[in-house]
Amino acid sequence: MYDIKDFQVKAGKQVKVTFTNPDFLPHNLVFTTGKHANEIALAAQAMGAAGFEAGFIPETDKIIAHTKMLDHQAEEVIQFTAPEKPGDYEFVCTFPGHYILMRGVMKVVK
Repeated sequence: MYDIKDFQVKAGKQVKVTFTNPDFLPHNLVFTTGKHANEIALAAQAMGAAGFEAGFIPETDKIIAHTKMLDHQAEEVIQFTAPEKPGDYEFVCTFPGHYILMRGVMKVVK
């Protein structure tokens, strides 16, 4: 599971996230354009073996930003602009099966 389940950002502002994988399994961090975590994770799972090459990131316009698939102790910093529209934007790990527990919400506020 992610150590942070939710956090708040200001609409339209820059967001900087540092993601470190302390686990022995590979993980990524994918920010969605809304409540699309399940849809994106299931699309990643449907990629099958080809998903390893693509980092289990499906082709979709419902992803705001994402990290690579990170191995044990790897770290990546991503920066992106928060959506202009306030609301709840899910984040999720798209490695097959992980989306059930590895998820959270970025709350965008005015």
